[in-house]
This record gives sequence, structure tokens and C-alpha cells, in this order.
Amino acid sequence: MLAKSEDEREAFRTPLDRLSLSGRRGRTVDRHLDVGIALEAVLAFGDQTKTDIGYRLRVRAARFLGGTLDERRGIAERVKKLYQRRSTIGHGEDLAKAKSLEEAERRWQELTRDRVLVARVIMRALEKGIPDWETFDLEG
Repeated sequence: MLAKSEDEREAFRTPLDRLSLSGRRGRTVDRHLDVGIALEAVLAFGDQTKTDIGYRLRVRAARFLGGTLDERRGIAERVKKLYQRRSTIGHGEDLAKAKSLEEAERRWQELTRDRVLVARVIMRALEKGIPDWETFDLEG
């Protein structure tokens, strides 16, 4: 990242800061919110379109990370759930407290998988650069 221009470094500040915060926050809802913000900050950077963001994030993440059709479908489904949680929390609803140890463990594993996915997107963007997302959306 040191070889990048100041503008490029600035583009990564929010996603990296939020991903880092998602590992240090005390409240689980704050961790989920930070992961969602990190994903959106990298996959919507410079995008002036404000509609259908959940759909665009799913498609962009799946296409950007690549892989087989099944892998891309899995990525899209993970991003869909991640963004739904982020949206729910961001609009003032709290996630209900886990009712069992198993549910708490499942949620923790889900958050961990989300963090890994966002880290993969950020790493890919660091390697390849952040695309012009509006052009990326229209390419085949």
C-alpha cells in the first residue's frame, strides 16, 4: 500500500479502519455494522448511484472475487446476508440477543466469515486497484 498514491491510499482508509474496528468492538451489532460499512466503502467507492446498493454490492463482490459460478453464488449470498444485517442495524433495529450458546456461536462464526470476505475484497482491490464501479457493472 505504500507505493500507492495519496488518493489511492485515501480510498482504502475507511474500509481498512472499519474492518479493523469490527475486530475490536465490544458489541456484536457494532462489529456487524463496521463489516458492512467496510464492504460498502470499497465496493461503492466513487459510485454516484445510490439505488439498489445491496444488489450491486452482491454482484460486484461475486464478480470481483471471481471463481466458479457456484463460488460466485456463495459470495453473493454471503454479501446479501451481510448487507441485510448492516441495513437492519443501521436503520435502528438491534439484533435480538442470542437465545442459546449455539446461536451465539453461529453468529460469531457468521461475523468471522463476513470479516474474511471483506478482507479478501480489500486485498484484491489493493492488488488490482479499485475499479471504476459504474464501468465494471456494465462490462461483460
